[in-house]
Amino acid sequence: MPLPYPTHSKMVNHAVSVEKDFWVCWTLRELFQLPEWGTHFTFKCNRFLRATLHLWVDLSRHYCDWARIYYEAHKKKGQSHVCALHCLGMRWLKIFAAMIRSHTPYDAALHARSQLQHGSWVLQLQPKLSITKDAS
Repeated sequence: MPLPYPTHSKMVNHAVSVEKDFWVCWTLRELFQLPEWGTHFTFKCNRFLRATLHLWVDLSRHYCDWARIYYEAHKKKGQSHVCALHCLGMRWLKIFAAMIRSHTPYDAALHARSQLQHGSWVLQLQPKLSITKDAS
């Protein structure tokens, strides 16, 4: 009888698949930005992956202070809900890429310290967030 949860080997294969999808998307994004090629491409991505990322990003703004602030800042600029989520999703993809490169899970405290260290404009919108450089 099959197990009701994925085995380690299936999870590893899934991680490899997600990483492959990420690099394919990154490569295509770079190609789209080329002036001589970008207007001639049509891109169709994995719908399940796109829908999953969209849902996850939307939920992240309810549980993550910086994501909520980032989303609300884009909405205040007059962007639509979908456009603001797209911007937030691109921000999360950069974080995912760093996690994949370093083989580490997401650490909210580390991300907050990094935002503080680099002078992120997100933190300037809500100074109530208590983040110190000494926190570990």
